[in-house]
Amino acid sequence: GRLQLRDILSVPMQRILKYHLLLDKLVQETNPSHEDFRGLERAKEAMVDVAQYSNEVKRDSEHLVVIQKVKESILDLNLPSGNNLEQYGRLLLDGELNIKAHEDQKTKHRYAFVFEKVMILVKNSNTKIGEGQYVFREAHNLQDYRVEICHSRRTLGRDGRLKYSLLLARKTQSTAFTLYMKTEEERDKWKRAFDIAMEMLDPIGCRNTDHMFYVCTFETPVVCRHCSKFLKGKIHQGYRCKCCEIIVHKGCISSTGRCKQNQSP
Repeated sequence: GRLQLRDILSVPMQRILKYHLLLDKLVQETNPSHEDFRGLERAKEAMVDVAQYSNEVKRDSEHLVVIQKVKESILDLNLPSGNNLEQYGRLLLDGELNIKAHEDQKTKHRYAFVFEKVMILVKNSNTKIGEGQYVFREAHNLQDYRVEICHSRRTLGRDGRLKYSLLLARKTQSTAFTLYMKTEEERDKWKRAFDIAMEMLDPIGCRNTDHMFYVCTFETPVVCRHCSKFLKGKIHQGYRCKCCEIIVHKGCISSTGRCKQNQSP
């Protein structure tokens, strides 16, 4: 029973997630006036940051597996900015709904996948070719849309089964869809998913700064310009300014001040 090198190397990685607990105990047992107190606090904060980073990477690795399975399940996938589904963010919600395009007033039954950047509409596949369970029909960049609850009393169909709906409209007013659901709970669930996606694409914090931030996926670990902590996970970890290229957490956007590259002479 000789130990393999890989077994020895895994031990520090397993223990690193517990270091902040040991440091927290040291902080509690150290007098605040002691010269090492602040150093211990900083070390604890750093280890908490590392533990959170590791946990989010693990969580996003699971998201990437889900994304790959979705990609493999759709035949003839044709997305707005290339078919690398990972670039559209995490899957927020999927399920069946009825959708009516206002331009032709035809109601269609579709299966929808709502990601952080895009909504993909598919229909059940009747073919046995490949691994696809669905056939691609259309995709819409959520950056271009707004969503609101429809309060009209009119229902879809005579039996009134689909009496709850959402309006998904282009910000330019050129295109709009009505999405129909059976229950208020179901409608609110879809509304919540769209709200999460749209708030991520256009964070409230951007109203307090002239930086031109956009959500980004970073291939290597990076730290926030404002708080100096890791951006967590593997998908859409944070935001980069188009002008000065600083990188920050979503929660740090409102504290970034003015953009030095985006100022009038």
